[in-house]
Amino acid sequence: MTEPIPTLLDLQRGAAYLARQQDILAWAQESLANILALLADVPRVLTALNVRGEQAAYDALVSAYERVRRVVPQAAADGWRPWVVYALREALMFGGVGPEVPDSVLALTNEWLAAWYALDDARAEADALLPAA
Repeated sequence: MTEPIPTLLDLQRGAAYLARQQDILAWAQESLANILALLADVPRVLTALNVRGEQAAYDALVSAYERVRRVVPQAAADGWRPWVVYALREALMFGGVGPEVPDSVLALTNEWLAAWYALDDARAEADALLPAA
C-alpha cells in the first residue's frame, strides 16, 4: 500500500502550522531580549528613584522584582520548565491548553507571566517619574 498523496489543503495547513511555529519562535526570542533588557534596566531605575527620594515607586519596583525572583527559579526547575514551556507554546499556538496540563502548571505559568508583566509595569511607572536622560 502506498502513502496517500497530500492534497493542496494538507500542504496549506502544514505551511500555516510551520509559519505559526516560526512566529512563536520569533516571539520567544524577542521576549527573551525584552526580559534581559528589563532586568538590566532595573538597577538604573532603582538608583534614580533612591536619589530622588521616590520611596513608594522604589518599593513597588523592588516588590515586583522580588516577585520575579521568587517565581523564575521554580518555573525554571527541571520538573516544571518543560511543562511551563509546553503551556506557553500551546496557548500561543492554539489559544489555550488541553486537559493534559495540570492546574498547578497553569497556576505557575500564569504567575510567571504576571510577575514579568508586573515588573515591566512597575519599571515603566517608576521611569515616568524620572526626568528624561
